[in-house]
Formats: sequence, C-alpha cells, structure tokens
Amino acid sequence: MAALARPGRQREEIGRRCAAMGLACVVVDKDQGAEMKPGVIRLATLHRAKGLEFDRVVVLGQNTALGPAEDTAGERSLLYVALTRARREAALVFC
Repeated sequence: MAALARPGRQREEIGRRCAAMGLACVVVDKDQGAEMKPGVIRLATLHRAKGLEFDRVVVLGQNTALGPAEDTAGERSLLYVALTRARREAALVFC
C-alpha cells in the first residue's frame, strides 16, 4: 500500500501518525523505499510516485488542494498519475 500526498511536509505528518499507531512505514525517496515489503506502507509525494505501482493507493489532499484556484491541466494530470499507481484499489481522501 502507498499513501501519496502533495507536499513533503504532509507526507511527513502521515508518517508520524502511522508510527504513533504502530504501523510500519517507509518514505519513498529518490533511489530508496520503493521496494515492495509486505505489511509496510510506503509514503510518497505525488511526484515521487510517478512510474511506481502499488496494490492499493490512498491519495491524501487538503480541502483546497484541488480547488478552483488550482484546477489546472497540470494538477489534474498529477492527480491522474497518482490514482493510476494502484493495481487494485485507489482512494482519494480530503483532510
């Protein structure tokens, strides 16, 4: 499973919350963390997930992340790329 977020600081907050709940997670950075280990949640930015695949993907966004002010073709394309990283299931969650 992967949890994808727009900014890096949001990804870090998700990592802290997962750790507090006792969930194993690893940050996907350049050249590390993309390997598939059972039971480990991969945390990545939307950009970093490009070219990777996961069984399940949760894309986390802020309420204003895809609002009218940022509703551009580039933002829609980035969201499409993030959601299509999932082989089986994908979810879009606004928080």
